[in-house]
Order: sequence, then structure tokens, then C-alpha cells
Amino acid sequence: MRNRLTRWMFLFTLPGVLLAQEASSDYRDFDAVQQQLDSWAREHPQRLELENIGSSAGGEEILVARVAGKGATEPDERPAVFVGANIVGYHNAGTEAALHLIETLLGESEENTKLLGEKTFYIAPVLNPDAHGGLFATPKHRLSGNDTKIDRDVDGLSQEDGPNDINRDGRITWIRMPDPQGDMLPDPDEPRVLVKADPMKGQRGEYKLVMEGHDDDGDGQLNEDGPGGMEPARNFAHAYEFNKPETGPWPGYLPESKALMDFLLARRTVAVAVGYGPANH
Repeated sequence: MRNRLTRWMFLFTLPGVLLAQEASSDYRDFDAVQQQLDSWAREHPQRLELENIGSSAGGEEILVARVAGKGATEPDERPAVFVGANIVGYHNAGTEAALHLIETLLGESEENTKLLGEKTFYIAPVLNPDAHGGLFATPKHRLSGNDTKIDRDVDGLSQEDGPNDINRDGRITWIRMPDPQGDMLPDPDEPRVLVKADPMKGQRGEYKLVMEGHDDDGDGQLNEDGPGGMEPARNFAHAYEFNKPETGPWPGYLPESKALMDFLLARRTVAVAVGYGPANH
């Protein structure tokens, strides 16, 4: 029993080990991630197998790496762990953590050999390929929607009023604008930070927080219809938000979310599913 418990503790603490490693700011774009996966598949054909489970709205592959070793049971018939990263699109740290997990499992050690002979890992480093490139674009822009086009302001046009790099620093950032109708106040302990005004305390807002940009379509609103379409992370049945263009017309509508659901429903041996994102779950 102790040996079995030790093995399971090792299995579940691997992500924690990764978080303890020295962080790297050298995040990889989508092409670099694909190249790394292909390289590992060539170097470790006995342990790593890549599966294309579908395509994003923009036509990019969604790859899952199956990491397993030789054992008494076929890899797809063993108890398995699924790790999916960056379905939100802008969480590149999650992608790097997933890649680091694959690299760790591919390491030649007695403990890895034993673990991978009994368990299988399915790891998807980029579940939202279209949005993953936002932070590598010029200017950099945090995106969470795929390459579908939606008309957020219902004016018959799509993506006609997006953010603009006003100060030309290569990044799309947030700006504060004085507005008596705003709902934000400077934090009393750190005035550079805005906090929500609390009407219950008699507070009134002094600013509104908006994304950097112009009123490109002249309708009096800023950046209300920018790039990025529907959001795969919000296109699942759990906590689905109805009547919002970003969530899709129904759960499972988007190719990214449907591909993930189909993959997991076809693998009943997956006992644990972990998401690497802004709120790991």
C-alpha cells in the first residue's frame, strides 16, 4: 500500500514540482510549440505519440501528446491523467508548464519508467491556438477568442473598432480616463492602482478603465468590437453564459471545445483531468 501511495503522490505532485522551477520569460509561439512536440516525438517514439484531435476555428492543429511506456496493459487501457493548457488563449505560462511536464516525464529515470509502465498521460499544451498568438503579435494583445468573427455591437460589421497602440510601445494596455460616470477610484494605499468604488460606503467613481484605443467607427464607444471571436474556454455546459456572443450559440459549438469533449468522452480511462490556466483546476 505504501508503494502504491508513493506512486500516486508522485503522479499528483508533478505539476507542483514544475511550478517550483525557475520561471522563464521566453514563452514559445504556436509554431515553436508544434516544433518542440514534433522533435520529442522523433526522439522518444517509444514514449511519446502525438494525436491531432481537431482544428481551431482558424485551421490550426490541436495536438495531444500521449506519454506512456511499455507495460502489461496497453497505454489507452490504463488509468490516465489528462492535462490541458491555455484554453483561455493568453495563459502562455500554462503552455510552458505543460511542455515542462512532458519533458519531465520523458526523462530517463527508474521512477519515470515505473510510472509510465502503469499510467498514461495525455497532455495538450495549446487548446486555443488562435488566441495563443496574441502576445506574439505586433502590437502584443491579450486575446481569448478564436478566429471566428462576431459582431459585438450589432451594427452589421465585425471587428471594426478594436484597440490601437496609441503610444506605439508595441503593447495594447489599459488606460484610465477621468469620468464622473466611471466606477473606479485610486487605491488609497497605491494610487497607481484603480479599485471599484463601493456605493454602500458612499464612494463615487472618478475614472473608467478602458483598453488603449480610438473610437474607430465614430459611434461614441471605445474598442467595443475588436479582434478575437468566440471563446472556447466559455463554450462548455458548466456555467455556460447564454445570450452572449463570445460564448457561442450553444455549449460545444466551437471546434476547440467540441474536440476536447470528444477526446475525453472517448477515453473513459481518464481518472484525473487538470487544467493549466489563470485559475488552475
